Formats: sequence, structure tokens, C-alpha cells
Amino acid sequence: MPSDSSKKRGREPPTEISPVQVSKKPITNINMALTKQDLQDLRVNIKQDLQNELQPLLNRIINLELSVNQIEAKSREKNIIIHGIKECDNESFEVLNKTMEEFWAALGLTDILIDNTFRVGKPKLAVNRPIIVILKSM
Repeated sequence: MPSDSSKKRGREPPTEISPVQVSKKPITNINMALTKQDLQDLRVNIKQDLQNELQPLLNRIINLELSVNQIEAKSREKNIIIHGIKECDNESFEVLNKTMEEFWAALGLTDILIDNTFRVGKPKLAVNRPIIVILKSM
């Protein structure tokens, strides 16, 4: 049913949408200036929108990095690095644990609870790699 406004104008409302007609007239200097200003405004608006969207994400990344650093620092609190203990050829986990038991006994520390023990770095000839000992509790 036609609306009252279409009756007043003396035409029927369109039943289908016609394709957009593109004008082939040259753009005048006034139209060009408006277009450049519109594009500049659009660029500024897009930039502000992106900054507004990105800022909470950047803040969250910073907070997550701080949390990760705190967790890593907390996990390293129980680590001991020991240098200078001779490394055997093809040293196994069992051999390293036995060596560390002897080390603790030599220091008079027999009640230490150890979570993990391992050497750090790639094996090299005539170089004793450091040992990291992760304690169960402090």
C-alpha cells in the first residue's frame, strides 16, 4: 500500500531497487575539496577507533607479561645452579642424581627434598655444564 508521502509527490514507491547511476561529470574543485576533507576526517575517525579498540588489548598484554614474569620468578626461587661438578661421558639421569646425593652428603645436607636435577646447555668436550637443582620446598 502506498504511503501518504508518496501520494503527495504523485508517484508510486519503487517495487525494486534500480542499480546506482554513476555520474560521468568531471568533479569540480569544490567537490574535490569536500572529498579530500571527508577522506581526511574518515582517516582520523578510523585511526581513533583503532586506537580505542587496541588500547585495552595492549593493557591486557602488559598485564599478562607482568603475570608471566612474576610466575617465572616465583618458579626460579627454588632453583640452585651448581658449577664445577665433573660431567661423565653419556651421563644419565640416574648417574647425575647419584652424583648430587654425594654432593649433598659431602656438605652435610641429607634432608634436602629435590624435585628435579639436570644439566644446562649442550655437551662440550672438556667442559662441565652447570647443574640446575629444583627444590621441592624452601
